[in-house]
Formats: sequence, C-alpha cells, structure tokens
Amino acid sequence: MKKFITLILIVFAVTINSNAQELDSFTAKDAYNYLNSIGALTDMNLVMTMSMEMPNQGVDYFTVDFTSGKSTNWTFTCVSTDPNNKKVYSATVLKMAGTFVAMGDSTDDELGETRYLNEINWVDSDVIGVKVAANTSLMTFLNNNSANVYFKYFILAYSNEEPAIDTFTWLPIMVTNSNTTAACMYNAVTGQNITCEIDGVVNVEEIQKSIVRNFPNPTTGLMNFNTELTGNAQIRIFDLSGIEVSSFSQEINRDFQLNLSNLSNGFYNIVITTESGSFSKKVIIAK
Repeated sequence: MKKFITLILIVFAVTINSNAQELDSFTAKDAYNYLNSIGALTDMNLVMTMSMEMPNQGVDYFTVDFTSGKSTNWTFTCVSTDPNNKKVYSATVLKMAGTFVAMGDSTDDELGETRYLNEINWVDSDVIGVKVAANTSLMTFLNNNSANVYFKYFILAYSNEEPAIDTFTWLPIMVTNSNTTAACMYNAVTGQNITCEIDGVVNVEEIQKSIVRNFPNPTTGLMNFNTELTGNAQIRIFDLSGIEVSSFSQEINRDFQLNLSNLSNGFYNIVITTESGSFSKKVIIAK
C-alpha cells in the first residue's frame, strides 16, 4: 500500500538542554499518563503499546529491561474515533533528565478489525517485568544469548487467537542474530502467564509486521520517500532533544531519496515542507 506521512501529532512537546544525553527508564503507564496529560490521545483509540531495544544496532540509549518492565522508549499506536478517518497514528515517548518528550506521525495504512486498550485496567509494565523475570526458560534464554540479542520488544496488544482468545496481552520478545526467538504471553489485566515459547513464538511474525509498520526501521543513511509533495522542499532534521541538527533545501517530485549518512547514530525526526504541504517521519540511524 502506498505510504506517506501526513501529520505531526506532537512535534517535540518540550525542548530540553542539548547536553542531556542519557534517557530515563519509565513504565508504559507513565508514558500513557503523559500522553493523556497533553491531550495526545484525545479522540483516539489505543491499539498497541510497544518498546524496543537494539543492543547490536549502535543505538545504546534504547533499552528494554524485562526484569523491571521499564524502557527508555514507548510507542503508542492509535486510530481516530472518527469512523471516516482511517489513518494509523503513532506517538513515541522519551524521557530525559526527568522531562518527557513526545514525537508523533501518521500513515495511510488501515488496520483491520481490532479491540482497543483505552478502557482496560491493564497491569503496569513493571509488574509484568517482575513476572517475566521469574520465568526460568525466558530469562535463561536471554542470559545464554545476551551477546547475540538483535532486538528486544515489550508489547501490549489485543489477541484474538489461541491460546489467548479475547485477551489483552503483554508480550516480551527477544530475537537473536540467528533469528532464534523467545517470548512469553501474559494476560494484561490479571498478569497471568499464558504461554512461553522459544522459536515459532506467539505470532511473532505478525507482530513484527506491525512493529516494522509502526516503528521506524533502522537505516544506515539512505532513505526513500513516497509522497504526494512536489517542488522545492525545506528539509529540517531534529535530534531526540528537539535540537535542529540540519536544514537544507531539495527539489522533490513525489518519490525521492535523502542521504542522511552524515548523521551520527541516533533517533531523529525529519520534517519536510513544501508549498503544497508537509509531513514528518521518525528515523533511526544505525551504522
């Protein structure tokens, strides 16, 4: 499906000191409460909550701690309560020196039928973290493969498949460099462990498709864009502190490419503006 970024939900709700490099860890519920406090979830239905760690991708400040249930990043996937608005929205929350920062965008992808997380009294991520840490098979797998862990995910979603029919679930997932995968599934309301598996894990392939769509893919620098915008574009790039690190102009004609290889490894927000409109896109540089 043709994709393009069309809207900024929140563009760096606060700008903080550029000297602050360390990200704080916090729970998903902390992030959820923050987004509610700034109105980012107004008229939105929450579909999925996710955090991600890339220990071997050169972006060291993204961490997911299964033993505490805390992470340095949480991304919330939402859809509008307006039935005529079919876009999928996402907002990523970070916290630096005690200050929350939120970034958001949207795509024209449509989600299938789903259930929403808005009204459930889901168990907080730190509680789930304690339960995950107590699972011998999962933690043994993590300890034995820690040097080769490629991605770590912590996901809150709705499941309508066995063995968790009609259940909101927490999913801690690890993928190694050899694509060996381990995960547990926990009832998000009660915290009950439903299943833990290594390889062939809990619909991991389908979950990863959602992750790829709703969270920025790491890139070494070359990025292709597919938009409806044409003409002279002003391109501004912000780092995760909200500091503009680059600004330049470029002629674009719907499909175009940007070379961002001069940027250091990290998380950036790209804002592209023309006379016909603008859009933003989150990107992770990992060389």
